[in-house]
Amino acid sequence: MTYRLFAATLLSIAALAGCAAATNDRAGRITGPEPDRRAAQRVLDLLPRGFDLPIAIIDPDGVPDSTAVRRLDAFTVAEPDGTIRPRIYLNRESLVVRKAVKGSRFYLTVLAAIIVHEAVHVRGGSETDARQAETRFFADLQARGLVDPADGDRYLALLRSRESADGHSERDRTAPRR
Repeated sequence: MTYRLFAATLLSIAALAGCAAATNDRAGRITGPEPDRRAAQRVLDLLPRGFDLPIAIIDPDGVPDSTAVRRLDAFTVAEPDGTIRPRIYLNRESLVVRKAVKGSRFYLTVLAAIIVHEAVHVRGGSETDARQAETRFFADLQARGLVDPADGDRYLALLRSRESADGHSERDRTAPRR
């Protein structure tokens, strides 16, 4: 009997270690300063199962075109051959990222939707595809009760109405205030 108890204990420890390793592996796909990484980890928990793209949280001062990056919440990078690098970059100075880092549940969900948008680009989708995926994802978060209904309705109205020539709206000025 003691052998069975010992074996069961070992199996339980191995299973827990496997779960911890899986969680840490997912968290290990985030690079950037610690407070920002913690917020990004909370966002990962909202993303669809199987989301596996690395996320890099960057300081706009550390990139060649810091003025352009400062206008964005998140972005992807095209390689010289035209392919999209399989990584999503978050601008740590954007209002959405800053509010998510401070723990705003609303902005955590907005950031998750933005990441879904960028993931569509990484996988070859158009701006229209990305906007539709972002809107569907955010609507699903709201339907699951993860977003305040009034804030969610305002943000969904914004997502559905935006028309941006360059494909990236400036959410900082139009997102519901918290």
